[in-house]
Amino acid sequence: MNPEERELLEETYALAKENNEIMRGIRRSNRWASIRKGLYWLVIIVVLIMAYNYLKPIFQQIQGTYEAIQGTAEEVQNTRTSIADFFRPNRDTE
Repeated sequence: MNPEERELLEETYALAKENNEIMRGIRRSNRWASIRKGLYWLVIIVVLIMAYNYLKPIFQQIQGTYEAIQGTAEEVQNTRTSIADFFRPNRDTE
């Protein structure tokens, strides 16, 4: 092996070693990015579940209030109809 070939081989070896270190760094960065992304989605899911559990009783109370108001509105409508019927002339007596 002549000196030029040896120098070329050593240069190739150094480049391969540098390339290997760069590739390991990229792989490590990708691994950490995947872990961070997984944790990010886990936190979002946990926060949504906790918010649902916290807000569920509030929405149930609002729904109950809405149903009570709706029932009261129906009673008012029935009362109005009863009053109107009371003051309507009775056609049976004519």
